Amino acid sequence: MEEKEKARQEFLNETKAFLQTCQNTFSKVLQELDWSPSHFVEQKDIGVCCYNPGHIMKTEDLKKHEEICRFTSRGVPKAEALDESKRTSQFFYENVSSVCNVPINKETLNKVLWDHHVENHSIFYGKSEVPLTTEEASIMLTPSERGALHNYIIKTAKEQHKVHGVETDTLLTADFQEIVKKKALEGQNSKPTSYTEYLRAMRDYKRRRQSYRAKNVHITRKSYTEIIKEVIENQTDYLTEILKEDQGEDKQIVEEETQ
Repeated sequence: MEEKEKARQEFLNETKAFLQTCQNTFSKVLQELDWSPSHFVEQKDIGVCCYNPGHIMKTEDLKKHEEICRFTSRGVPKAEALDESKRTSQFFYENVSSVCNVPINKETLNKVLWDHHVENHSIFYGKSEVPLTTEEASIMLTPSERGALHNYIIKTAKEQHKVHGVETDTLLTADFQEIVKKKALEGQNSKPTSYTEYLRAMRDYKRRRQSYRAKNVHITRKSYTEIIKEVIENQTDYLTEILKEDQGEDKQIVEEETQ
């Protein structure tokens, strides 16, 4: 009888020692995680990821997780999914008021594509997902479908008064040949009253001939691109001269200091 009690007491002591060891280990883990035993007692709202039911977490962290899981569940590498600039282009334009945000959800995508296929008398089965990346868009959508989405975005942006037409500069886009013709027609109504004016009229007439215009086509009429090119070249030459002058002054200062 005494042996049984002694064996039982030893078992209890070993059990207590084991429990104490487990308690110490558990306390160390909590200390490293900066947690407390009350952390397990408190009832917190738990949510389930809509893209992966196996992902269970606090509701306050669920939204950020779903933004990343939305991409990883579609095969996007996690490193790219964690980068906000890779997930959405809105990251680059969030502080730019001139850029219009046109969201495309599943319903909008199917409506735009449905109207496009009805207009072109083609078959459309509907899209189950919205492309998340440019690679997915090139795979899931045909070039004509991407063009239809582009037109929808432009139209929506204009309706929101976010896309403004750029006013043309009349000085840069003026057709000088048409101006000369207009002036010539106006001059035909009034005959020259003196020999000098007659000579001027003959000179203007010769300049309006086809052979003269062919030699001076770049003087009488220049495209917008040619004009801008000349402006850039002039500014480049001007900056080059300024840099040379600055370098010469710096060199002169260095020589004076060395002397």
